[in-house]
Amino acid sequence: MGAEIDPEEELERLREQYLTLENEGADAETLKNISNKYFNLLEDVRREDLSNEIHWAAVLIENGNVEPNIFNTFEWVNTCAEQIEYPLDTETHLSNTYPLNDDWKYPLFQDDDYLFDDHWKDLDLLKCYKEYIDKNCDENEFFYYRENGVFFNPLEQFLHYVRGGAIPRPELLLSVAKAFHLYFCRQGELTLEEVFFGKPTKSGSYAKRRNENFKGIDFRIFEHSVRRNYDNSTLEELAEIFILNKINENEWSDDLKDENSSLGAEDVDSFLRKYRRWKAKQGIKKISKKANLLNRDKDAHE
Repeated sequence: MGAEIDPEEELERLREQYLTLENEGADAETLKNISNKYFNLLEDVRREDLSNEIHWAAVLIENGNVEPNIFNTFEWVNTCAEQIEYPLDTETHLSNTYPLNDDWKYPLFQDDDYLFDDHWKDLDLLKCYKEYIDKNCDENEFFYYRENGVFFNPLEQFLHYVRGGAIPRPELLLSVAKAFHLYFCRQGELTLEEVFFGKPTKSGSYAKRRNENFKGIDFRIFEHSVRRNYDNSTLEELAEIFILNKINENEWSDDLKDENSSLGAEDVDSFLRKYRRWKAKQGIKKISKKANLLNRDKDAHE
Protein backbone atom coordinates (compact mmCIF):
# COMPACT_ATOMS: atom_id res chain seq x y z
CA MET A 1 0.00 0.00 0.00
CA GLY A 2 1.22 3.49 -0.84
CA ALA A 3 1.74 6.22 1.70
CA GLU A 4 -1.36 8.16 2.68
CA ILE A 5 -1.62 11.44 0.78
CA ASP A 6 -1.60 14.58 2.92
CA PRO A 7 -4.66 16.66 1.91
CA GLU A 8 -2.84 19.99 2.35
CA GLU A 9 0.04 18.81 0.14
CA GLU A 10 -2.41 17.51 -2.45
CA LEU A 11 -4.19 20.87 -2.50
CA GLU A 12 -0.88 22.65 -3.13
CA ARG A 13 0.01 20.15 -5.87
CA LEU A 14 -3.32 20.67 -7.65
CA ARG A 15 -3.02 24.44 -7.36
CA GLU A 16 0.47 24.41 -8.92
CA GLN A 17 -0.66 21.98 -11.61
CA TYR A 18 -3.56 24.26 -12.52
CA LEU A 19 -1.32 27.34 -12.76
CA THR A 20 1.28 25.49 -14.84
CA LEU A 21 -1.28 24.15 -17.31
CA GLU A 22 -3.00 27.53 -17.49
CA ASN A 23 0.31 29.18 -18.43
CA GLU A 24 0.89 26.48 -21.04
CA GLY A 25 -2.49 27.25 -22.62
CA ALA A 26 -4.33 24.06 -21.62
CA ASP A 27 -7.92 23.67 -22.81
CA ALA A 28 -10.84 24.73 -20.61
CA GLU A 29 -12.05 21.18 -19.97
CA THR A 30 -8.67 20.09 -18.54
CA LEU A 31 -8.51 23.14 -16.29
CA LYS A 32 -12.10 22.58 -15.18
CA ASN A 33 -11.37 18.97 -14.13
CA ILE A 34 -8.38 20.04 -12.03
CA SER A 35 -10.37 22.91 -10.52
CA ASN A 36 -13.21 20.53 -9.55
CA LYS A 37 -10.74 18.15 -7.89
CA TYR A 38 -9.19 21.05 -6.00
CA PHE A 39 -12.44 22.47 -4.65
CA ASN A 40 -13.91 19.06 -3.80
CA LEU A 41 -10.81 18.24 -1.75
CA LEU A 42 -10.80 21.71 -0.18
CA GLU A 43 -14.43 21.22 0.85
CA ASP A 44 -13.56 17.89 2.47
CA VAL A 45 -10.65 19.49 4.34
CA ARG A 46 -12.84 22.35 5.56
CA ARG A 47 -15.60 19.97 6.65
CA GLU A 48 -13.08 17.92 8.61
CA ASP A 49 -11.68 21.07 10.26
CA LEU A 50 -15.13 22.21 11.26
CA SER A 51 -16.24 18.81 12.53
CA ASN A 52 -13.14 18.71 14.77
CA GLU A 53 -13.98 22.13 16.21
CA ILE A 54 -15.90 20.67 19.16
CA HIS A 55 -13.03 18.40 20.27
CA TRP A 56 -10.54 21.21 19.77
CA ALA A 57 -12.75 23.49 21.90
CA ALA A 58 -12.78 20.87 24.66
CA VAL A 59 -8.96 20.78 24.66
CA LEU A 60 -8.79 24.57 24.86
CA ILE A 61 -11.36 24.64 27.68
CA GLU A 62 -9.39 22.01 29.59
CA ASN A 63 -6.25 24.15 29.25
CA GLY A 64 -8.06 27.32 30.29
CA ASN A 65 -7.67 29.11 26.94
CA VAL A 66 -11.35 29.61 26.21
CA GLU A 67 -14.50 29.66 28.32
CA PRO A 68 -16.79 26.59 28.27
CA ASN A 69 -19.58 28.64 26.68
CA ILE A 70 -17.41 29.35 23.61
CA PHE A 71 -20.15 28.25 21.20
CA ASN A 72 -22.77 30.47 22.84
CA THR A 73 -20.88 33.72 22.26
CA PHE A 74 -21.45 36.42 19.68
CA GLU A 75 -17.77 36.30 18.67
CA TRP A 76 -18.08 32.66 17.65
CA VAL A 77 -21.49 32.99 16.00
CA ASN A 78 -20.32 35.95 13.87
CA THR A 79 -17.35 33.92 12.62
CA CYS A 80 -19.69 30.98 12.07
CA ALA A 81 -21.99 33.12 9.90
CA GLU A 82 -19.00 34.14 7.77
CA GLN A 83 -17.71 30.61 7.33
CA ILE A 84 -21.19 29.39 6.35
CA GLU A 85 -21.47 32.11 3.73
CA TYR A 86 -17.85 31.75 2.57
CA PRO A 87 -16.93 28.20 3.68
CA LEU A 88 -13.73 27.86 1.67
CA ASP A 89 -12.31 31.27 2.57
CA THR A 90 -13.01 31.76 6.29
CA GLU A 91 -10.97 30.13 9.05
CA THR A 92 -12.73 28.62 12.04
CA HIS A 93 -13.03 30.78 15.15
CA LEU A 94 -10.61 28.54 17.08
CA SER A 95 -8.13 27.89 14.28
CA ASN A 96 -5.43 30.20 15.65
CA THR A 97 -5.98 29.55 19.35
CA TYR A 98 -3.35 27.52 21.17
CA PRO A 99 -2.69 26.78 24.84
CA LEU A 100 -0.10 29.09 26.37
CA ASN A 101 2.17 26.27 27.46
CA ASP A 102 3.38 22.94 26.10
CA ASP A 103 1.80 20.89 28.88
CA TRP A 104 -1.49 20.28 27.07
CA LYS A 105 -4.27 18.40 28.78
CA TYR A 106 -6.35 16.14 26.58
CA PRO A 107 -9.75 15.38 28.09
CA LEU A 108 -11.54 12.09 27.65
CA PHE A 109 -14.14 12.21 24.90
CA GLN A 110 -17.28 10.24 24.28
CA ASP A 111 -16.13 7.72 21.65
CA ASP A 112 -19.56 6.85 20.30
CA ASP A 113 -20.48 8.85 17.22
CA TYR A 114 -23.89 10.42 17.27
CA LEU A 115 -26.42 9.36 14.71
CA PHE A 116 -26.83 12.87 13.36
CA ASP A 117 -23.12 13.69 13.04
CA ASP A 118 -22.68 12.94 9.36
CA HIS A 119 -25.77 14.96 8.54
CA TRP A 120 -25.45 18.09 10.68
CA LYS A 121 -21.79 18.65 9.71
CA ASP A 122 -23.00 19.77 6.30
CA LEU A 123 -24.67 22.74 7.95
CA ASP A 124 -21.16 24.12 8.46
CA LEU A 125 -20.77 24.24 4.68
CA LEU A 126 -24.35 25.14 3.86
CA LYS A 127 -24.40 25.73 0.11
CA CYS A 128 -27.90 27.16 0.06
CA TYR A 129 -27.19 29.94 2.58
CA LYS A 130 -28.16 32.75 0.23
CA GLU A 131 -31.36 30.92 -0.69
CA TYR A 132 -32.12 30.47 3.02
CA ILE A 133 -31.52 34.18 3.69
CA ASP A 134 -33.70 35.21 0.73
CA LYS A 135 -36.59 33.10 2.01
CA ASN A 136 -36.36 33.71 5.74
CA CYS A 137 -34.70 37.08 6.38
CA ASP A 138 -35.60 40.67 5.61
CA GLU A 139 -31.98 41.64 4.98
CA ASN A 140 -29.70 39.84 2.53
CA GLU A 141 -26.57 41.53 3.85
CA PHE A 142 -24.42 40.00 6.57
CA PHE A 143 -26.13 40.09 9.97
CA TYR A 144 -23.79 41.18 12.78
CA TYR A 145 -24.61 39.76 16.22
CA ARG A 146 -23.95 41.81 19.34
CA GLU A 147 -25.06 42.01 22.96
CA ASN A 148 -27.77 44.68 22.99
CA GLY A 149 -29.13 44.72 26.55
CA VAL A 150 -31.92 42.25 25.76
CA PHE A 151 -30.06 39.44 24.01
CA PHE A 152 -26.83 38.63 25.85
CA ASN A 153 -25.88 35.54 23.87
CA PRO A 154 -26.84 33.58 20.72
CA LEU A 155 -29.18 31.24 22.62
CA GLU A 156 -31.42 34.16 23.59
CA GLN A 157 -31.61 35.25 19.96
CA PHE A 158 -32.36 31.64 18.98
CA LEU A 159 -35.28 31.56 21.42
CA HIS A 160 -36.46 34.95 20.17
CA TYR A 161 -36.76 33.52 16.64
CA VAL A 162 -38.57 30.41 17.87
CA ARG A 163 -41.03 32.37 20.03
CA GLY A 164 -41.81 34.57 17.04
CA GLY A 165 -42.58 31.56 14.85
CA ALA A 166 -39.50 32.09 12.67
CA ILE A 167 -36.77 29.64 11.69
CA PRO A 168 -33.50 30.54 13.49
CA ARG A 169 -30.63 31.42 11.19
CA PRO A 170 -28.12 28.59 10.45
CA GLU A 171 -25.37 30.06 12.65
CA LEU A 172 -27.76 30.07 15.62
CA LEU A 173 -28.76 26.46 14.94
CA LEU A 174 -25.07 25.54 14.95
CA SER A 175 -24.46 27.49 18.14
CA VAL A 176 -27.05 25.47 20.03
CA ALA A 177 -26.11 22.16 18.37
CA LYS A 178 -22.39 22.49 19.08
CA ALA A 179 -22.95 23.56 22.68
CA PHE A 180 -25.02 20.42 23.28
CA HIS A 181 -22.49 18.28 21.41
CA LEU A 182 -19.70 19.66 23.61
CA TYR A 183 -21.78 18.82 26.69
CA PHE A 184 -22.27 15.20 25.57
CA CYS A 185 -18.62 14.76 24.50
CA ARG A 186 -17.39 15.79 27.94
CA GLN A 187 -19.44 13.05 29.65
CA GLY A 188 -20.49 15.13 32.64
CA GLU A 189 -17.26 17.13 33.04
CA LEU A 190 -19.12 20.23 31.87
CA THR A 191 -22.65 21.15 32.93
CA LEU A 192 -25.30 22.61 30.64
CA GLU A 193 -24.98 25.84 32.64
CA GLU A 194 -21.27 25.97 31.75
CA VAL A 195 -21.54 25.15 28.03
CA PHE A 196 -24.24 27.77 27.52
CA PHE A 197 -23.50 30.46 30.10
CA GLY A 198 -19.98 29.92 31.42
CA LYS A 199 -18.61 29.01 34.80
CA PRO A 200 -20.85 29.59 37.85
CA THR A 201 -20.45 32.84 39.76
CA LYS A 202 -21.14 33.88 43.35
CA SER A 203 -24.26 35.63 42.08
CA GLY A 204 -25.91 32.32 41.24
CA SER A 205 -27.07 30.75 37.99
CA TYR A 206 -27.43 32.67 34.76
CA ALA A 207 -31.22 32.40 34.94
CA LYS A 208 -31.23 34.04 38.37
CA ARG A 209 -28.84 36.83 37.34
CA ARG A 210 -30.70 37.47 34.11
CA ASN A 211 -34.22 37.61 35.50
CA GLU A 212 -33.80 39.93 38.48
CA ASN A 213 -36.33 42.74 38.34
CA PHE A 214 -37.80 45.71 40.19
CA LYS A 215 -41.41 45.00 41.18
CA GLY A 216 -41.92 43.10 37.96
CA ILE A 217 -40.05 45.54 35.73
CA ASP A 218 -37.52 43.74 33.54
CA PHE A 219 -34.12 45.43 33.71
CA ARG A 220 -33.29 44.08 30.24
CA ILE A 221 -36.03 46.15 28.66
CA PHE A 222 -34.81 49.24 30.51
CA GLU A 223 -31.24 48.54 29.37
CA HIS A 224 -32.53 48.28 25.82
CA SER A 225 -34.17 51.72 26.13
CA VAL A 226 -31.01 53.22 27.66
CA ARG A 227 -29.04 52.12 24.61
CA ARG A 228 -31.56 53.88 22.41
CA ASN A 229 -31.33 57.11 24.37
CA TYR A 230 -30.50 59.16 21.33
CA ASP A 231 -31.89 62.35 22.95
CA ASN A 232 -29.22 62.20 25.69
CA SER A 233 -31.74 62.22 28.55
CA THR A 234 -30.28 61.58 32.00
CA LEU A 235 -30.51 58.11 33.47
CA GLU A 236 -32.85 59.44 36.18
CA GLU A 237 -35.17 60.96 33.56
CA LEU A 238 -35.23 57.73 31.59
CA ALA A 239 -35.95 55.70 34.73
CA GLU A 240 -38.84 57.92 35.78
CA ILE A 241 -40.44 57.83 32.34
CA PHE A 242 -39.88 54.09 32.08
CA ILE A 243 -41.44 53.32 35.47
CA LEU A 244 -44.43 55.58 34.87
CA ASN A 245 -45.07 53.89 31.53
CA LYS A 246 -45.01 50.50 33.21
CA ILE A 247 -47.40 51.66 35.94
CA ASN A 248 -49.90 52.59 33.24
CA GLU A 249 -49.67 49.24 31.47
CA ASN A 250 -52.30 46.73 32.55
CA GLU A 251 -49.97 43.76 32.49
CA TRP A 252 -47.60 45.10 35.13
CA SER A 253 -47.61 44.39 38.85
CA ASP A 254 -50.33 45.71 41.16
CA ASP A 255 -47.49 46.92 43.39
CA LEU A 256 -46.88 49.65 40.86
CA LYS A 257 -50.54 50.55 40.24
CA ASP A 258 -51.68 51.68 43.65
CA GLU A 259 -53.73 54.82 42.95
CA ASN A 260 -52.93 56.18 46.40
CA SER A 261 -49.20 56.00 45.83
CA SER A 262 -47.04 58.40 43.88
CA LEU A 263 -43.70 57.94 42.22
CA GLY A 264 -41.08 59.59 44.39
CA ALA A 265 -37.37 60.20 44.00
CA GLU A 266 -36.69 57.33 46.39
CA ASP A 267 -38.50 54.94 44.03
CA VAL A 268 -36.34 56.02 41.08
CA ASP A 269 -33.20 55.77 43.24
CA SER A 270 -34.18 52.30 44.42
CA PHE A 271 -34.85 51.19 40.84
CA LEU A 272 -31.51 52.54 39.61
CA ARG A 273 -29.56 50.99 42.49
CA LYS A 274 -30.97 47.57 41.69
CA TYR A 275 -30.51 48.18 37.97
CA ARG A 276 -26.81 49.01 38.42
CA ARG A 277 -26.33 45.94 40.60
CA TRP A 278 -28.04 43.79 37.96
CA LYS A 279 -25.91 45.38 35.24
CA ALA A 280 -22.69 44.63 37.14
CA LYS A 281 -23.70 40.98 37.50
CA GLN A 282 -24.22 40.75 33.74
CA GLY A 283 -20.78 42.24 33.12
CA ILE A 284 -22.27 45.04 31.03
CA LYS A 285 -19.90 47.94 30.51
CA LYS A 286 -20.97 51.56 30.31
CA ILE A 287 -22.12 52.51 26.83
CA SER A 288 -20.35 55.58 25.45
CA LYS A 289 -22.06 58.28 23.40
CA LYS A 290 -20.08 57.12 20.37
CA ALA A 291 -21.31 53.54 20.85
CA ASN A 292 -24.85 54.86 21.20
CA LEU A 293 -24.53 56.54 17.81
CA LEU A 294 -23.17 53.33 16.28
CA ASN A 295 -26.08 51.39 17.77
CA ARG A 296 -28.49 53.89 16.29
CA ASP A 297 -26.93 53.48 12.84
CA LYS A 298 -27.04 49.70 13.12
CA ASP A 299 -30.65 49.76 14.29
CA ALA A 300 -31.55 51.78 11.22
CA HIS A 301 -30.31 48.95 9.01
CA GLU A 302 -31.82 46.03 10.96
